[in-house]
Amino acid sequence: MRIATRLFLATLAASASFAAAAPATAQSDDRWRDRYEHRDHDDDDDRWQHRRDRYDDRYDARRYDHGRVRAIARQIEELERRVERTDRRDRISEREAQALRRSVYNLRRQFNDYARGGLSQREVYILQDRIQQLRQRLSYERWDRDGRR
Repeated sequence: MRIATRLFLATLAASASFAAAAPATAQSDDRWRDRYEHRDHDDDDDRWQHRRDRYDDRYDARRYDHGRVRAIARQIEELERRVERTDRRDRISEREAQALRRSVYNLRRQFNDYARGGLSQREVYILQDRIQQLRQRLSYERWDRDGRR
């Protein structure tokens, strides 16, 4: 056989095997469809109820009342005043004050997002933790004596 004939037969055999395999890959397989059904689950399906209970208590009836929301808002306002007072007294540099103001601003935005429907226990914990971190950071910046005032 000549080389051209061999090359033609090899190409013909390869294309025939590819053509036979293509319809098999195009068929749908229902057993793999169930794997991703949890993204579109109904509320009647109890398989995913534990996830909603465990990770999202936004619609829980035991949400904190407005007194707790006001208390956290007062803490954030007090933190803003402390940053301003410390900056006015030149206990921290302008750069440190600007970074603290930005952090308090981001905290206030997060608080406003959380407080729209009342605060859950998890949200209160997150906000209290961030308030405490900012208090510690302000205290550290006041007493760091790094010469950048």
